[in-house]
Amino acid sequence: MLDEDRVMDIIRLRGPVIPIQIARELRTEILFASAMLSSLASKEKIFVSHVKVGGSPVYYVKGQEEKLQNYISSLNEKEKQVFNLLKEKKILRDNTFEKELRFALRGSSMKDFAKPIHVNVNGGEELFWRWYLLSDDETRASLDRILQPKKEEIKEKKKRGRKKKDASQQVISAIEPIIESVKETAKSTITQDTSGVTLLEEIKQESSAQIEEITTAQIEEEKDSFFDSIAEFLKKKDMEIISKEIVKKESEIDLVVKVPSNVGKLEYYCKAKNRKIINEGDLAYALIQGQAKRLPVIFLTNGELNKRAKEVLDKEIKGLVVVKLE
Repeated sequence: MLDEDRVMDIIRLRGPVIPIQIARELRTEILFASAMLSSLASKEKIFVSHVKVGGSPVYYVKGQEEKLQNYISSLNEKEKQVFNLLKEKKILRDNTFEKELRFALRGSSMKDFAKPIHVNVNGGEELFWRWYLLSDDETRASLDRILQPKKEEIKEKKKRGRKKKDASQQVISAIEPIIESVKETAKSTITQDTSGVTLLEEIKQESSAQIEEITTAQIEEEKDSFFDSIAEFLKKKDMEIISKEIVKKESEIDLVVKVPSNVGKLEYYCKAKNRKIINEGDLAYALIQGQAKRLPVIFLTNGELNKRAKEVLDKEIKGLVVVKLE
């Protein structure tokens, strides 16, 4: 039996797996197991999760999506909080949460469980989050339950608005004769001041200034200090950043960089990790991602390689350079 067929059988039997489980079953190296899983994923025979265990994604076949919940221990505290809330409520309204929870919903690891929905509400678009196992019919029913009170509230506001408009119109009708009388008197009594502006014009300008006062809220762009330190380090080394993706804020970043050499600048895939201890799985996954992009790999970290990672780097991994972030 082909190794890939054996891997498929293991995944079907065990459910979502990580490379080290396949390596143990096949009694092979984790790099070989990771390469086979990556190959199967590229052929769309298996799926790759966003949630990661020790830096490695989880691999599964269609129908095993529910079992991804077995790996939620890898989520951070805020992600676990919104995970449990979404699992309970099924639908969450984005603008009802504090900034930290909204950021957690957008986290890479939550992409497996929280699916964004853009809903037209009262002429504007609002963002909601759907539990990943919720069907389309259940989603529509849940949204209706959430939005129905809002629709009733809008109707009531419109009704009150019409009453106010009618009352205002009555007042305007009553004072119109008085206004006309004042205008006629003003024509004969108002004179211009030294700047050539009439009293009526001054009043108009002051009123307009009061009406046009608008308070603007300023939203500061969220910063990532880990990326800032990487950017500064690469700049010192005369390396140019071509692209970047913040996989996990303050923790993990994927980049493509240009590195100076004797033959000009060469492109490298760069995996940056903000972690105290780096294991062999971290290195293997970075190598696989670099191979998928057909680029040599730089693993940039402020942490230390554990004993097994050092052994793998010395004896088994080719085409990967580990650089310590200073």
